[in-house]
Amino acid sequence: MKRIEEKIENGKLVCIDMESENGKITKIIISGDFFIHPEESIDKIEQSLVGVKITDKSEKEIEELIARESQKTEYLGVKPADFARLIKKLTG
Repeated sequence: MKRIEEKIENGKLVCIDMESENGKITKIIISGDFFIHPEESIDKIEQSLVGVKITDKSEKEIEELIARESQKTEYLGVKPADFARLIKKLTG
């Protein structure tokens, strides 16, 4: 499993653990010291990313996918673009 940890611009820590096979995400865990409400939204985001052929997606497309899956989610200290950027870093 690959891992990336980064303090994003507002000082919050975002960690992404990810497994992939043939360019597709097979498992992803997003964690850190940020807040998302409702908390179950993170599970929904992770589930939406499993099976995505990440090598064929741009950072913006990943961000849009995350945003679509979490339309009723309140992000505190993090945004979908932060997740997308780190996912692309892991696959790049």
